[in-house]
Amino acid sequence: MRPTGQIIGVYDPLLLEEIAQALSQLRCQQAIALHGREGLDEAGLADVTDLAVLQDQKVRCLTLNPQHCKLVKPFMANMAMAAIAAGTDALMIEVHPNPAKALSDGPQSLTPEKFDRLVQEMSLLGKLGDR
Repeated sequence: MRPTGQIIGVYDPLLLEEIAQALSQLRCQQAIALHGREGLDEAGLADVTDLAVLQDQKVRCLTLNPQHCKLVKPFMANMAMAAIAAGTDALMIEVHPNPAKALSDGPQSLTPEKFDRLVQEMSLLGKLGDR
């Protein structure tokens, strides 16, 4: 049995389209090969993500800019609280003493003070859900 969908993080953005084409040849019905311009093989909230999307045996190359979606700091606490309420076991939250001067992930980083407050709020919410 073959999976009908696939998401693959790709370190080298030059390979995105080629990997999506290879998945098509392997009869994958839907797939996304992605590369975060933060230099990661994953999508991130701090920078643009390049995508090669396979659907209906066609590959389209797209760019996703999280700032156009307004997925930056103002929503970080709400997204974290929603994840706790949904029962997540782990979160990865960027923290920097001065996000404006961070070499990476500044737009999505919380200050240590805001992070401490968020952890306290998440802890209270987690206790309500027996977590």
